[in-house]
Amino acid sequence: MGIYDREYYQEGRRFRLQFSLGPRWRTSAVAWIIGVTIGAYFVQLILEGLRLPSVLECIPAKVVGEFQVWRLLTAAFCHADLGHLFFNMLCVFFFGPQIEGLYGRRDFTVFYLAAAVIGNVAFTAAAYASGDIAQPVIGASGACYAVLVLCAFHFPRQLVFLFILPMPLWLLSAFFVLKDVVSLLNPHADPLVAYVVHLAGAATGALHRLFDLRAGTLLARAARFRARGRWRKALRNRPIADDGVPRDIEDIERQRLDRLLAKIHESGRESLSAEEVAFLDRMSERYRRRT
Repeated sequence: MGIYDREYYQEGRRFRLQFSLGPRWRTSAVAWIIGVTIGAYFVQLILEGLRLPSVLECIPAKVVGEFQVWRLLTAAFCHADLGHLFFNMLCVFFFGPQIEGLYGRRDFTVFYLAAAVIGNVAFTAAAYASGDIAQPVIGASGACYAVLVLCAFHFPRQLVFLFILPMPLWLLSAFFVLKDVVSLLNPHADPLVAYVVHLAGAATGALHRLFDLRAGTLLARAARFRARGRWRKALRNRPIADDGVPRDIEDIERQRLDRLLAKIHESGRESLSAEEVAFLDRMSERYRRRT
């Protein structure tokens, strides 16, 4: 299967709620995230029952002052109560499979965890700006907002229901984001709700889509950047043909392309490095533009 046949290149792919709880779903990133989050909630209850201090909450003073940076991630797996846990995991259950289906298990997992960390980093920065660095924050809301907004970018016209009101997904996500913006600016809003985390998560989802920040894409870009440096060096030291004329860079690339195709024929595409895959993709795009 070519790279342009993969699901994440099919922009017209329809939104489909995936309720199947078969073996494939149980091994999905969404299932693992929900399972680990529920398990972490029970660990949290045990710690509270034993009256032991929690080492999982994101407390800005401890994250920065004591460099307990793991709290930026572990706080996303803790929740204030069952309602908090239920609605966050409901969001992951409904919209997570759509993103995992488009991006794959690895990229979705990286995206979800990164969004959780970014939300808590934003909360920590806001806490230091306001001077309230002892206030903890917990919950997966930042990651959930990121998933919701990213899903809305991919399936903006899909109808969903807010209570009994049908609306397109883009409007639902815009409603929640706007509500949090208004609440953040309202001095009488509930101080226990981390609106900064929500908005940082929403921004993460939007930027992820606008700049294609998938882990696999970033690795390919890094490989192309390194390859570009090597090609500049090759140009400075390019070989001289028998007639004394420097070889054209396309001749060098064509020879490398032939070697890589032979390598695929002998050992399969999985034998290629990330940089070699990036080179093949670049050459494929170049030849496709010429045809």
